[in-house]
Amino acid sequence: MLKQNKTTEPPLSDQLESLRAAYNDDPDSVSNASKLAQLYVDKGWLNEAKEIYDAVVKKDENNYSLLLEFGNLCFKMQNHDEALRTFKKLSVIKPARVEGWNNLGIVQQSVHEDDAALESFKKVLELEPDNPGAP
Repeated sequence: MLKQNKTTEPPLSDQLESLRAAYNDDPDSVSNASKLAQLYVDKGWLNEAKEIYDAVVKKDENNYSLLLEFGNLCFKMQNHDEALRTFKKLSVIKPARVEGWNNLGIVQQSVHEDDAALESFKKVLELEPDNPGAP
């Protein structure tokens, strides 16, 4: 007898509709917006995700986790200017967190701002000397 693969996750289409409904019911909810945008990113619907992030970031412009997601999306979309602005902001909002510095360094390196990237990666290593993600 074959075992059925039981999953606790609803089918993707159900999950998508549920997240869309929650977002439409309360578009001011950062949590709802973030969940829907992340699902869009997972599906490769980057423009749709960016529309949601653009709206929600304006409402909660100092939310570290939200800005981290948004910056990663901008980088994925090769919008390096927006990614740089976002990760620079993260390094100011929470200078003791490595994610902002590390991602800033990666974007700086991608746009050939090598000296700035080196400084960002040095900051990562100051904060976490054994960080395997810092080049």
